Amino acid sequence: MIHFRRLAAIGAVVTLGACSGDKGITGPIEDRTPSLETTVIASAHGQSTANDVLLLQAITLHLDRPSTPARVSTGPSLDITYGGLDCTYNVSSLRFVCPPVAMDSMTLSAEYALYDGVGGAQTAYDDMTTASAQVWYKAFGNLVNPTGAADIDRVRTLTVNGLSGTESERTFGGSGTDQATGTIAGSPGKNYVLSDTTIATNVVYGIPFASNVWPRSGTLTTQSQLDVTELGVTTTTNKSVTITFNGTQLVDMDVGSSGFTLNLATGGAVAR
Repeated sequence: MIHFRRLAAIGAVVTLGACSGDKGITGPIEDRTPSLETTVIASAHGQSTANDVLLLQAITLHLDRPSTPARVSTGPSLDITYGGLDCTYNVSSLRFVCPPVAMDSMTLSAEYALYDGVGGAQTAYDDMTTASAQVWYKAFGNLVNPTGAADIDRVRTLTVNGLSGTESERTFGGSGTDQATGTIAGSPGKNYVLSDTTIATNVVYGIPFASNVWPRSGTLTTQSQLDVTELGVTTTTNKSVTITFNGTQLVDMDVGSSGFTLNLATGGAVAR
């Protein structure tokens, strides 16, 4: 969820030159306060990454549970729609199709497929023979925090490996797109469109999940375009955003040349 107010009060960081005798400051003062555009992009990506981590956690938590006869016959729910709903296997698409879930003004939907070690589709999850899974996830509608802040359309395609036998890690990869439209908080005359393309690379979760809540390693890399329109004039800002996981709740997020510390639990980002 995009929450533009989280970074409204970022303080300036200045770099002072060396002092020598009575010469005072000999170097320039560099104002490293992130621009409004950078702050908007950082805030948006903080919230979307927190939601992505929730999705990865749900998948990892579910796959960390042993199979039961009921799960083997119907397929795992993966909890990927935040509802824990069992999903129905479609023999034509070779995917499990999960019923859409409405959350206030948002709609979440998902499909997934299970594969054995040679890439063959499976009709049921098996702890020993299921080697990988692919998940197709979509969320769209009006964000509810803050109410009316943005309309989003988010799509994710994820692959998870390391499922068979006694593997000690789950490795995720994949890609996704986001588009958000709305008005920048505190600037009612500034409307924005934020368009993103994200790549997930080697995002690793340890097993058991209970002691490995946060991704151990891996990156999310996004090419982000922010279009802000005010009084009929549109300004475009392009930034590359990189989030590097480290096994903890607090991770580095780089937006162009600006660095932030991102809290994966809250989605809040603070300039560093």
